[in-house]
Amino acid sequence: MKYAYTFDDLQITPKYSEIESRSQCELTTRFTRQYTIGTPLVASPMDTVTDSKMALAIASYGGVGIIHRFMKIGDQVKHVMKVKEQEKLVSAAIGATGDYQERASELANAGAIVLLIDVAHGNTKQVRDAIKWCKEYLPKYVDWDISHLHVAFIDIEVGSENGFPDPYRATEPITAIGIHRLGGKTKVYGCGSYRNDDENVDYVTCKDEVDLCERFLADWSSDHPDVITGWNIKFFDVPYLINRFTRILGEDDVRKMSPWSIISQRNTMFKGKQQIVYDIVGVSAQLS
Repeated sequence: MKYAYTFDDLQITPKYSEIESRSQCELTTRFTRQYTIGTPLVASPMDTVTDSKMALAIASYGGVGIIHRFMKIGDQVKHVMKVKEQEKLVSAAIGATGDYQERASELANAGAIVLLIDVAHGNTKQVRDAIKWCKEYLPKYVDWDISHLHVAFIDIEVGSENGFPDPYRATEPITAIGIHRLGGKTKVYGCGSYRNDDENVDYVTCKDEVDLCERFLADWSSDHPDVITGWNIKFFDVPYLINRFTRILGEDDVRKMSPWSIISQRNTMFKGKQQIVYDIVGVSAQLS
């Protein structure tokens, strides 16, 4: 006999709340900088998921459906017009090669409010060229500006009395954390005194490791970066911070690393070896 789970068998662990009624909850969120949706639900632009029928259904619940692009341009235009007739927020997908220019123009003329460049990997020349074209010929559809991207570089220093520290056991104390926010100063949190002669560096003297970690987390969570980078950051700095914070501060404090309070882990292959990667939801970690 095979066993399976259903909705009633699982529960997300509840946390303390002072909300007295569900009517006090506000689910409105930004879909883009210009447009908001009443419920944080977005239907994927997959050919098996979102056409006009799905877009209208999810819109009735306050979300938005992105009409997929895996059809003829004329057919996608018809789906857009069906949603537009119901006076709903219309979003449609385009690619970054082939007919994307004609498709984007036709969808815009049909009433699509938001166009999504739907590709597997966004950091490519084709995508940059597509954005450049849209910015020139469909400027109101470009809701992206790299100057608004908050990038930070981080580097940590760890005790090494027992050889190179293991980021997954995280038994050695953190002695310093440096963070440089692009366009701003570098801030270093360290234990012990340090003579700082660099006007572009702010050194924060911490009384011990716990104080250091708490101060860093307070700074970090007050203004989460969109992207973090640094040498070997995905396989050392981030896992060491998460595991060390868990060890000395607890899981609730660790979740402050994410603007959504969600941190997950997964296995990946890197240089022929299986590694554990931690995903800080809302913050992208990129190797430098």
